[in-house]
Amino acid sequence: MNLVLFWRGENMCRFIVILGLAAFLALMGGCGGHKPDAGVNVKGKLTKGGQPVTVPNMAARVGTVKVELYPIHTDPNDGRSSFGTLANEDGTFEIVGEGQGVKPGKYKLSVIADPGDGQDQLGGKYGEANSTLEFEISANNVGGTQNLGDIKLD
Repeated sequence: MNLVLFWRGENMCRFIVILGLAAFLALMGGCGGHKPDAGVNVKGKLTKGGQPVTVPNMAARVGTVKVELYPIHTDPNDGRSSFGTLANEDGTFEIVGEGQGVKPGKYKLSVIADPGDGQDQLGGKYGEANSTLEFEISANNVGGTQNLGDIKLD
């Protein structure tokens, strides 16, 4: 009888709130960021002339700085694909590879700075066809993050 009274009213509400909070925290994974399943999260910062690479209207997502990794294939059966993201106003970016992480291997980094009119403010110098920015994503970082550091587009 006392147990039934305990689960009614105020105590039941507290229990439900605590249970909901525990479920929320479990889903958030401790707020430690995204952990890739089978690859590597890749992050870095784009600068030009010592300043973050930006374009007008970035806050409204009209203007964008698009960052993409394209695999440099040495084995036609390696199964890697390209991954992209948008840089933030401070020049930082993080590529999480469709939630799986980026597979280890060699990649070409492409950067397109479009203020919203379809024109690359970098003149195509760092587009997929012309970029000379190459990085090795290490298998040692699978399940974690690899920082490419400050990428200078000077």
